[in-house]
Amino acid sequence: MYQAPAKLTMVPSLSSWLPGLAAVCLTWCLLGCRKTEAPPVAADASEDTAERSEETAPAAVEQISLEKLKASNRYVQSGACQECHADQYNSWHATYHRTMTQEASPETILGNFDGEVITLSGYPCQPVRQGDRFFMTLVHPGWDEQEIQAGRDPKRTAQPPAITYAVDRVIGSHHQQVYLSRGPDGSYHTLPLVWHIHQKRWITRRASFLAEPREGFFHKTKLWNNGCVFCHNTGPVPGLQQVASSSGGTQYVWNTRVEELGIACEACHGPGGAHVQLQQTLAKIQQDGAKAPEQLIVNPLKLSQEESVLTCARCHGKMIAKQEFDRQCLVEGDFFQPGQWDFPDRYDYPSHRPGEDYHESEEGVYFWSDGTPRTTAMEYQGILLSPCYQQGEMTCLSCHGMHGTPANDQLLFGDGRDVSQHNRACTQCHAELDTGDQLAQHTHHSATSSGSLCYNCHMPYQAYSLLKRVRSHRITNPTAKATVESGIPNACNQCHVDQSLEWTNQWLANWAGKQPESLEAPYAGSSSTVGDALAGHALQRALAVEQLGATENFAVAGQTWRARILIESLEDEYDATRLLAYQALLKMPGFDDFQFDYIGTEEERAVQIQDARQRWRAIVSDPARQKLAEVLGGSSETDPDTLIDRLKSRRNKVSIDVLE
Repeated sequence: MYQAPAKLTMVPSLSSWLPGLAAVCLTWCLLGCRKTEAPPVAADASEDTAERSEETAPAAVEQISLEKLKASNRYVQSGACQECHADQYNSWHATYHRTMTQEASPETILGNFDGEVITLSGYPCQPVRQGDRFFMTLVHPGWDEQEIQAGRDPKRTAQPPAITYAVDRVIGSHHQQVYLSRGPDGSYHTLPLVWHIHQKRWITRRASFLAEPREGFFHKTKLWNNGCVFCHNTGPVPGLQQVASSSGGTQYVWNTRVEELGIACEACHGPGGAHVQLQQTLAKIQQDGAKAPEQLIVNPLKLSQEESVLTCARCHGKMIAKQEFDRQCLVEGDFFQPGQWDFPDRYDYPSHRPGEDYHESEEGVYFWSDGTPRTTAMEYQGILLSPCYQQGEMTCLSCHGMHGTPANDQLLFGDGRDVSQHNRACTQCHAELDTGDQLAQHTHHSATSSGSLCYNCHMPYQAYSLLKRVRSHRITNPTAKATVESGIPNACNQCHVDQSLEWTNQWLANWAGKQPESLEAPYAGSSSTVGDALAGHALQRALAVEQLGATENFAVAGQTWRARILIESLEDEYDATRLLAYQALLKMPGFDDFQFDYIGTEEERAVQIQDARQRWRAIVSDPARQKLAEVLGGSSETDPDTLIDRLKSRRNKVSIDVLE
């Protein structure tokens, strides 16, 4: 049995790990401005905080020089905004932007650090709290891979070599919480245990991504200083330095600092020092009612369309420093600052244009073959492809508000339950669809139904992130042909999950008063969603099984028959797809108390899946069996198992790794 150490012993650096493991340890995923090799870590480095000098405001209005103020502009942190902008400060303070990165403390840590030894993916782990500090005792990084290479099963080792990490910072407070441990060289590494906030359980970092399964308990862990730091904080400076080593050579250290942890006021409004100084000056000389000139602070609501969208694009566009600026970015810091619009010249951002060569395992990390982004943090690319941006005035702030909106998604117009309220995001421009009769005529659905929710047709769930489906931010019109050509899920079939793509093609043609387009559907006669769930590639499967669990379409397409498809998906090779199938299965009749550990060992999962099959046999009725056969493209007399096996035999096994 695994024995946790009696006393937590801190391990200072990668170089002090078990002999022979140093090379393996350096294979952690070290992602940065670009995919550069991470420098070796060895020496101590302090994380300096920028010195903030006291600045004296001018005593008379004649002394106020906007140019001088601009030249001396600096970050002052969000607390400086609170006095004059209390409402905006309070609404920002309630958002998940603020808590994107935090120092580890009893107030910020959400995970269960009760000291109990748990087993994840066959490996023992011990998250523990000591006073106000938090630690994780885990197997040595790379040890399990070495054991496998030697022909041994590391999961059967009674006492695997263990190492204890301090938890120094946390990332996230909404869906998942990731934990960072700081090394003596100033590097912060993500640890392989992630707390799933909604499930209230520990999962592996590998299982938190839709990524090709591979061995390695530390798979998907990475360096924070040259990657996460940029979009999860305000005013980041990675501070990569080359210093003399004790052996007479040189080594790299990280002197990383940020102006403020998390995404704070100045991340969107730019440095506020000049703005604050001028306001203080105006107050001192008693210029009541005087306002600071707007050119000293950025207000994204008042920017041009392009500049407003660029304010969000730095983080919601996956911008990557160009090769010639890569080292400068890692040493001196981010080039992004609201109000300075030349920063895109120093960045590349991923893009894919239809007609260009497309390889699922390469461009597919970000895009469908038609160029539509398939993961989050690429909303910018989606907007640029949208007619509402190209031909209209749409910006990010047309739908989202940074102040006074619900923390979840920060939407300006409702949560989707009230169709007319939610549709205001679109009818603010498309006013002709603001009345029930006109809307129903346009959508061919009841004006109060989900079929008349603009987002469902024009921004369907075609992207993925954080173990869930996400709406596309490329605004499009649904066509069956687009689904055939790119494999992208069709909006119509996301509600009508029991219908084929041919059915969709016919109805869209009927509504348009045209002949249906000629097409060869990938799962002829079968439900498009079910076809994806059984035969699609890993991303198609993940989106499809979650759609099968979407309660909003139960009344449209029936419910019980789905359980059989979801049980099959519990055997999926990808951790994330198994989780989504399990969550959907819990909503089916007879499965509300079903237990399944989607990251348990293969043997454990096999026993649980057998239980699921027995439950199915106990609840299935003749009508449900007949419906299942029809959904699979057969007749009411066809054996559904035969049709399921036929689709599974066609499964697309291309490697999928969606980069979030």
